[in-house]
Amino acid sequence: MQVIQKENSQVAARFAAAHATDLLKKGLAQKVPALFLTSGGSGMNILDYIDPNVLTSSLTVGLLDERFSEDPTVNSFAQLTKHPFFGAASQKGVSFIDTRISGKEKLMARVDGASELAVRMEYSYKNWKEHNLGGKIYIIQGIGTDGHTAGIMPYPNDPEGFQKLFERPNYWTVGYDAKGKNQYRYRATVTNTFLRNAVDMSIAYAVGEEKKAALARVTSGADPVHAVPARVMHEMKEVYLYTDVRG
Repeated sequence: MQVIQKENSQVAARFAAAHATDLLKKGLAQKVPALFLTSGGSGMNILDYIDPNVLTSSLTVGLLDERFSEDPTVNSFAQLTKHPFFGAASQKGVSFIDTRISGKEKLMARVDGASELAVRMEYSYKNWKEHNLGGKIYIIQGIGTDGHTAGIMPYPNDPEGFQKLFERPNYWTVGYDAKGKNQYRYRATVTNTFLRNAVDMSIAYAVGEEKKAALARVTSGADPVHAVPARVMHEMKEVYLYTDVRG
C-alpha cells in the first residue's frame, strides 16, 4: 500500500481521479475491458474529476457495497444516478450494475433482502469476469472513522463472526445486519476474498481530521483485520491511498 498525502481533500480527490483516469485511458488504448466499482459516500467525490473522454462501452460501473434501502437518499446506486458522472457515462455507452432494490427483494425481511441483493451482486461481478477474460477490476475504496472499508465492519471482539461473514473462500459478496456498527444496518458488500483475490488495483480515499486515528491504525501493524477491516489493504495486490491527513 502506497500513501499519497495532499494538502487538502479537493486536491486529494483530483489526484485520485487523475490516477483512475490514467488507468481507464491505458485500458482503452490496450482494448482491455474494466469493471470499476466505487464506494459510496465521500468516495464518490473522486467521480467529480474523472475525464469523461475515458468512458466507453468497454467499461462497467457498480458499487463496492450497497445499503439495503428503497430510500433514494440512502441507497448508494440511487445517489450515483444523480451524479453528473452517471449522465456522462450513460451517454458514452458505459454499462452499470444496478443495485437499487427490486423484484422479490422488496418483499423480503430486510436482512434476507440484503442477502438476496448480495447474491445478485456476486452473480453480476462473476458473470462480468467470466465474459471478460483478461479484463481488469479497479475500485475506489474508502476508510471509515471506525476503520471499516466498503461495507466490512469491525468485529474486534468476535473474530469468528468476522471470519464467517467476510473470509469465506469462494464468496465475493455477503448480505448481513450491521446492527450497532453503522447507522445503515442492512448491507450487501464485497468480502475480503474479493478484495484480496479479484481486485487488480484500488484507489483508496480517506480525508478529514476525523479519519486520523483510523488511518494510524490502518497504516500501523498493531491491529488485526477483524478489528480494523481496512488493514486488508496491506494484503491486496495494489493500493494507492490518497489523503490530506498528516501523520
